Amino acid sequence: MMQPTTRSIPNKYHSDAKKLGRDLTLLPDWEKVKVRLMYEICMCKFMQNPELRDKLLATGESTLIEGNNWGDYFWGKVNNCGENQLGIILMDVRAKLQWNAETAPNNIPQCLQ
Repeated sequence: MMQPTTRSIPNKYHSDAKKLGRDLTLLPDWEKVKVRLMYEICMCKFMQNPELRDKLLATGESTLIEGNNWGDYFWGKVNNCGENQLGIILMDVRAKLQWNAETAPNNIPQCLQ
């Protein structure tokens, strides 16, 4: 069985963000909206930052896994077990960015002009 190719996109402050997030009060419907919100955040992040967008696109068709050692089985995987929702979102964002780059390479969204 082939092992997926993985690449990481560095984030200098992910541990700080996680610590800060522990002190927040979650939205009452957080469980219903968290995946959609993470998708929107990731799409905006990669559309607004060409350097990060290029790094994501450079992963090609690789399977992206949000590996971690802090026990997050929803957004990532621990010891290859977990839902990897962040990895799934990043691969979907990447596919949409690839499609946009191929079909309209000079198309800059209005919000970014």
